[in-house]
Amino acid sequence: MKNSFSKSVVRAFSLFVLLLGVLSFFGCSSSPKLNAEEISDQCDVIIEVRHMGETLSMMVGKTFYLNSAQAASSRLFPMQVTVRDPENVEHVTPTRTIVSEENFIEFLRLCVPTPVIFGIVFDSSVKNEMGFDEAEVLEKIKAVTSKIDGGSAYLFHGESGVWKDVQKLY
Repeated sequence: MKNSFSKSVVRAFSLFVLLLGVLSFFGCSSSPKLNAEEISDQCDVIIEVRHMGETLSMMVGKTFYLNSAQAASSRLFPMQVTVRDPENVEHVTPTRTIVSEENFIEFLRLCVPTPVIFGIVFDSSVKNEMGFDEAEVLEKIKAVTSKIDGGSAYLFHGESGVWKDVQKLY
């Protein structure tokens, strides 16, 4: 009698664990997906490629505005960069020259100490840049950001600061 009671308890417990597993699976699968704005808020660094009136690229807060003309050129480096205060973007600061992928990673780490999650944004203004190939530019940027161990990256498309879509790259 005691033996059959033990088997019943074990079966009931196994059934309970199985049921709990199934319910948690369905609970996870029905959870809402994050939208582009929520994911961009989680990014440590956002690299936004956009058409700019000047030849410099610019770091403002956690956003690096990469000049689409620079991105479309045959080589990404050397690159002229200025760092601007988000509270006073118009205040001109000294220009830095970034000469390599490693130098760019060092620069990002100076601005954002632990860059791990990257957002790569292609603004709709890049259509105005002669010879701009999104796939080619994306590969150049991924080549740099993927060198950071444990990193991940998301691709966004935007228009006037509004992200239209998001896709996980790695």
